[in-house]
Amino acid sequence: MKINVKILIVFFLLIFLAFSIALYAKSSQSNMKQKEINLGTYIEGIGNMISHESFIQALKDAEDKGISEIIIPFNSVILISKTVTIPSEISISANRGKVYVQLSKDFTGGNCFFIKGSNVHISDLIIDCSLIDRDSFHAFKIDPDGQLIQNISIKNCEVFKNIKKNDYAVWIKGDEKEVLVKDVEISNCTFHNYYYGIRTTDNAENIKISNSVFYSIANMAIDFQGSGEKKSYTRSIIISNNFMSDIGGTGFAGHPIRLSTGGGIRHKNILISNNTLIGNSLPFQDGGNADMIGAYDCSIGVIESNYVAYGGDVGICLWRSDGLLVSKNSVENNNGKGIAVFSSQRCTIETNFIMNNNIYSHLTNINKFETGEISVAQYKPDEPLSTNNTITDNQIVTTLKNDKIIRYNILIKDNSPSNKISRNVLENINDSMIKVDDKSTILDQ
Repeated sequence: MKINVKILIVFFLLIFLAFSIALYAKSSQSNMKQKEINLGTYIEGIGNMISHESFIQALKDAEDKGISEIIIPFNSVILISKTVTIPSEISISANRGKVYVQLSKDFTGGNCFFIKGSNVHISDLIIDCSLIDRDSFHAFKIDPDGQLIQNISIKNCEVFKNIKKNDYAVWIKGDEKEVLVKDVEISNCTFHNYYYGIRTTDNAENIKISNSVFYSIANMAIDFQGSGEKKSYTRSIIISNNFMSDIGGTGFAGHPIRLSTGGGIRHKNILISNNTLIGNSLPFQDGGNADMIGAYDCSIGVIESNYVAYGGDVGICLWRSDGLLVSKNSVENNNGKGIAVFSSQRCTIETNFIMNNNIYSHLTNINKFETGEISVAQYKPDEPLSTNNTITDNQIVTTLKNDKIIRYNILIKDNSPSNKISRNVLENINDSMIKVDDKSTILDQ
């Protein structure tokens, strides 16, 4: 019997091809299995509880096997009893909805999640810290601990506690000497019943906080704290599309947004835009918040399109700052000034709507004094002069009347040289539109 060589060759080629396809499919399936860890496989017994030990084991397995993604099944509850350290190259998320994280009453450690590595992404968690009845407890702590960490995100999470002093929902702890934390994004989160919402300290770079809600925060909702003495500050800050209410009012004169170094150095390249900040209408001396947006010690930046109302002191306050543009904001019904420019240079205040600030409801037994919806002044005698600032194209309305308060639309105080006022639309029931104490002011109304 003759064997057809061509048919034989084709037969063996088909066998080889089928074997290769099967091997490739098996390899692909194996790789797919190694791509993620599902925490559902770590649930012990009946129910949806994931123990602290199981969660830690899943993190260890992921790190040992080089797996970057941990998926938490819907409707699970993770029980945490001590600080969880998150290594590099880890993503933790729910397969749908949000997952409840309950911290035990006897929790040990000062943080729920300690992030010490790069490329860490955490989302879809409801972190209940309400059983932790002590000060200085943080839900998230991002700490470089001497090495560069970057590309970190916290998204779609809710964090709450019972307010204790020096608690931070998120603490971005920069290094005192150099930038070791960079590229951090916090978005679509809710923070409430905390002393601080998000606090960044010392040197950091490219921090973005957006589309989040803050309420029942005792002190600062968002705080960037550098140090003039240590020459530490944040480079590149974005705070946008957030909603804040009920900030301060619990024994602390809190700020919804504050950026400060204490003088001597400035945060650089800031954008604060499209945020809604609502105070409780009380003066900060009586349980309201302090300045709604405090851009202290900042240079090169934009504060625009924010709604700032019913605060306990100044609506938007620039202090020891340089080169800021304050534009298209609506600032109204704050207890102090609408916009204050204190000891700052080369700032532009333009196209804002400013109405009926300077309420000063806490002042009853006082001598007559004067103030402005927009005020420019040297804050303290030993501080820089407020100079070369421009106030233009704003609409400023004052319909409040009080025999003891002289309310100007624009007030330029002494020791504030070479500022410019132009093309503002002014309305004032008291006929006190503009007062200029420093005669070097350029007035082109």
